Amino acid sequence: MDVALAAAASNAPPTRVEARIGGVEPANDRLRLRLETGSGPAIREARLLPYDTPPGAFTPTLHVVLEPDRPSWLRSDHVHSATGFVSGGIAIANSIAQVAGPGGVRVQVACRLHLPPGIPAVLCALRSVRNIGDTPIRLRGPFFHLQSAFHGRPSALPRNVWRRPPSDAWVDESSGLFWGAVAPPVDGLKVDFWIDRTHGTRHSDARWELTETVISPGAEFIPASPVYVAMIGDRGGASAWLQMVVAAGQWFE
Repeated sequence: MDVALAAAASNAPPTRVEARIGGVEPANDRLRLRLETGSGPAIREARLLPYDTPPGAFTPTLHVVLEPDRPSWLRSDHVHSATGFVSGGIAIANSIAQVAGPGGVRVQVACRLHLPPGIPAVLCALRSVRNIGDTPIRLRGPFFHLQSAFHGRPSALPRNVWRRPPSDAWVDESSGLFWGAVAPPVDGLKVDFWIDRTHGTRHSDARWELTETVISPGAEFIPASPVYVAMIGDRGGASAWLQMVVAAGQWFE
């Protein structure tokens, strides 16, 4: 995948990672990310360049089962560490976010973010889920939760597009900004953004559905093979988003 991305952007300016107090800012010529330790999401802010406009943020979320058999979705609210470097022309950042829940649930979620040159996208790979609490965790799957400042969905997209991978986005029709997720065609990986009509709550359901896995205290869950989604932000409205989705399908081949 990294080879395909590098080839697609071979003529683009180089990527970079700048150190900041308590964090890092990986960037290419299209997108800049801000990662900081402390309270807040894993990606505090993604900003489009050269407009310097923020399309959104990113927070790991876990689907777990709490006792007694109560499904819950726990969103991380603290970043334990954020580091970065450049390798093979791709800016890379490592984030470890912490998730807490009732009954002494404490979990660390490690993600690696790949920011290739010339593309307004960040590839987010799940590296591990570690139980740092005192009670076993019944994990049903991680969510790659995208947050945005706008509410619209690309309802104008056709339902069936040749070679279109699982994908969805929030789109601001007035400015044309979008912030969405695209997943490779892997079993259990699903993407569906929706709004609860009763409460108006937005759900960015880019998720990996697992057979329930128990993680004992001190143990960790590591995917047998890389599991990731592409988070893409740009301008141009629903039509530009669709073009990026089709392009992302080629990255995953």
